[in-house]
Amino acid sequence: MNNTDYIENLKRKHVRRPHKYTAENGFKPYQVEVRDDPMRAFRTLERMLKKDRVFETYKEKQYYTSPSQRRNQANKRKKRRIAEENRRREEDRRQDQ
Repeated sequence: MNNTDYIENLKRKHVRRPHKYTAENGFKPYQVEVRDDPMRAFRTLERMLKKDRVFETYKEKQYYTSPSQRRNQANKRKKRRIAEENRRREEDRRQDQ
């Protein structure tokens, strides 16, 4: 690899990438049409926000958490999910017998 190839490679690596959510990239604000029942529209909006984890990311970013804390929390969630799956499998196995 000669010097010019090396410099071109460096330039490619250090290109700033645009933010994910910008108007040019197709970011659309959350919109819900209110027809008859405003509570129905609110529930629809709330469901959309929950699906995209807006509330959860807001709560997570309120305070700093160290990388080790994030890993520990992820491991706890993983263990809990696996335990629930094992419980369901065990219940299904008992019902089948």
